[in-house]
Amino acid sequence: MKLIVNGQPVEMPEHVTTVQHVLAHFGLENRIVVVEVDAQIVDKDHFADRIVDEGARIEIVHFVGGG
Repeated sequence: MKLIVNGQPVEMPEHVTTVQHVLAHFGLENRIVVVEVDAQIVDKDHFADRIVDEGARIEIVHFVGGG
């Protein structure tokens, strides 16, 4: 499946169908993140059931510590 993630085209494996799967693909499933799919913020309680469709535009913001 082709998605646009943070402005970049990305080819995802067939099993990636939800926001939770996308986060796992990028190794972000245990991080504090904000996810937007097609200009709508997805509540973290719905990551597992929010389906992503072919061509979806996903923005992922994760927090990085440091100084």
